[in-house]
Amino acid sequence: MFGNSQHHLLRYVGEPLNKRLRQTHIEALWSMLMNTIEVRNRLTHPKNLLEQTVNEKEIENCVQYLMWFYDNTIHFIKQHTKNLESEIAIYKEEYGDITK
Repeated sequence: MFGNSQHHLLRYVGEPLNKRLRQTHIEALWSMLMNTIEVRNRLTHPKNLLEQTVNEKEIENCVQYLMWFYDNTIHFIKQHTKNLESEIAIYKEEYGDITK
């Protein structure tokens, strides 16, 4: 499902904002994401009863990855907001406040 291209997308999704993902253990987090996807697939299409069990490590991996993902998403949104505010200030300086 996820290949190398998605890994690169995940690493450089901040490129349009001239920011890279916070590099906090990116490889470990990628591994956590892959493991979480495997757990999801296992739960969605179980072949036996044992495949419907989730252990503590799998839950921990999922939670850590989601926390990291949400943290970066919030970081990108804040950065994008700052960039937009800067652009608006430049346009207002050049053209005046057209909202009045």
